[in-house]
Amino acid sequence: MFAANLGVNYLLNLIIVDDVMWIWYYDRQGIIQCSGINFIQDLPRFMVLLYALQRFDLHDWGRNKDFLPVQVEGKLCHEFKIRDEDLGMVDLLLHTSDDERVTHYGLQGRATNVVAVTSKMLTKKYSNFQDGMVAKIFWGEASHTSEPDILNKVREIAEVHDTVKDHIPELLWHHRFTNPRSAIREALGVPEPTTGSRVLYILVFRKLLPITKL
Repeated sequence: MFAANLGVNYLLNLIIVDDVMWIWYYDRQGIIQCSGINFIQDLPRFMVLLYALQRFDLHDWGRNKDFLPVQVEGKLCHEFKIRDEDLGMVDLLLHTSDDERVTHYGLQGRATNVVAVTSKMLTKKYSNFQDGMVAKIFWGEASHTSEPDILNKVREIAEVHDTVKDHIPELLWHHRFTNPRSAIREALGVPEPTTGSRVLYILVFRKLLPITKL
């Protein structure tokens, strides 16, 4: 379910053993399990839970509302638009049905997805690349130095050392979302809620080809 939905924030699941049910919450920081609910002895609490779940929309179930599914030439893609302070409105069309998409499977970690992307704004700014562009979408640790900051440092090194020039990824645009996974842990009173907290990044690069194709 994590791999099937681009940029999914979290997932909810119900584990039932006999007449006891547990709510399990999954995100890229880890798993949270609630206390067991006996849905026979505590029927009112169970009915309130069903009443709430019945009214969930896709965003409440953890789907990322910033990535909107669209059909392009009969294939499923995802549209992403956001206002950038420098560029204005940035539009991305993520070709999530592309055969070259790289998808991560697992419950924790960065969960890196790499998909082909087209953008009217970025094409206008940088001109059209012959091999296109890709978007790297991942959950980085909030406490770590961000990848764009690291690439900026590498560029500074490249200006001094000629051997580094023309050998670094060309970052065209990036965005950091403002919804760290520690927020729910702080609300629930989980010990050390910010340890391993992750936040969603999207980075757009010029597409590189495998060395075997060059």
